[in-house]
Amino acid sequence: MKKFKKYMMLACMLFGVGISLQSCLFEEEDTFEQSAANRLTENINRYERILQGVPNGWLMEYYIGSNYEYGGIPILCRFKDGRVEMATTFEADGVKPGTVVTSLYKLGSNQSTVLSFDTYNPLIHYFGTPGLVDISNPNTTLGGDYEFVMREGAGDKIVMEGTKYGNRMVLTPLPEDADWKAYISGALQIEDAAFLKNFKIMDQAKELGSLSRSNWTFSYRPEGSKEKINVPFVYTSTGLKLREPMEVNGVKVMNFTWNSERMSFNCTDAGAEQVSLVSVYPEGYMPYEKFLGTYTLTAGQPVKEGTSYVLKPRDLTVTIEQDVEGESYLIKSEDIDIPIPLSYDRGSGSVELVPKKLGALSKYYIGMRISVDTGLYPVGIASLIGEVTTEDPFTLVLVDDGTGWGATGFSLYAYGDAAYSEELGYWDWFDRPVFVKQ
Repeated sequence: MKKFKKYMMLACMLFGVGISLQSCLFEEEDTFEQSAANRLTENINRYERILQGVPNGWLMEYYIGSNYEYGGIPILCRFKDGRVEMATTFEADGVKPGTVVTSLYKLGSNQSTVLSFDTYNPLIHYFGTPGLVDISNPNTTLGGDYEFVMREGAGDKIVMEGTKYGNRMVLTPLPEDADWKAYISGALQIEDAAFLKNFKIMDQAKELGSLSRSNWTFSYRPEGSKEKINVPFVYTSTGLKLREPMEVNGVKVMNFTWNSERMSFNCTDAGAEQVSLVSVYPEGYMPYEKFLGTYTLTAGQPVKEGTSYVLKPRDLTVTIEQDVEGESYLIKSEDIDIPIPLSYDRGSGSVELVPKKLGALSKYYIGMRISVDTGLYPVGIASLIGEVTTEDPFTLVLVDDGTGWGATGFSLYAYGDAAYSEELGYWDWFDRPVFVKQ
């Protein structure tokens, strides 16, 4: 019994010690958590001071697409008391380039400090809107973030990372005397002047390689490599800036100014001033005016034979007329009930027929759809590109765009409502279209 009492006393003593230790541990944990919370609050306040501490705002190099696929656009942004003003070179959701749009932002914490543009601003939220890239997959976006983890920050530079796509953005302060409209206008002028898509990499008079441009990304294949390397960039008011330095002939290049006489981007980095990217016209380049004129259009039309349809050719006289100079045309004919839009790509000197909604015709609504023999894709899928097969006579053939859809032609399709949801049937059909200038 005495031994039992001793054990009971020891157990009670240990129990009491356990309670005491546990209490101490909890107190230490609470102190640690409070300290972490204080640190996060201080970090939020620090970034708030940095964001608002630049009177004329920041230049954000905003990169979009998975792994910077589409390259970057410049966004000017000024932060003040929970509101942000933005302007950019890209026409987003109908907002013209250079227009200043104001929305809300906030800094919060989720293990790290996070900057959120938490009310809709088309200049940044547009790139995260589903359904813009692939109509067959409505969940896809252009890969643009509007929430960012703050990675580093000071008065002369902020680095942040998109929470969804992981692209890193760099913000640098705009000079106090910089005019926002002039900056946007300058960047747009350079983007317009540097319209060609192919460039030679030059070291003074020595050609080192070539680049091709798509959107705001260069790509090239290093010597001896089978894989292409993408080099995202952003236009500036005087030229362009690569996302990160690229090595050319033993030197690092990143910053370039535009030379309108040579149609080239000349490097401004110390020790690399001899490097330039010189525009090159591709083989077979056709100026906009070349496609204007009167043509004989030969194309197949479905004719019912028994229980199936057979494509039989027909000839039409059509004109390709100016729509927006340097950008687009309209295909017109007495035998076609509605003008058909045709796009011009100034960078490659070629034309493209893109499916789209054409508007009302009588009591119906007409959409242009891409076809495969006697089958159709929904509006928004696939396209046809123009190939000039001969110049005398000038012959233009519309063929599949090479993206894997196997398109052979296009159709005008009738709908019963303005939402283009009630399909009625094809209005007109053009399979394997060939245009021969008269």
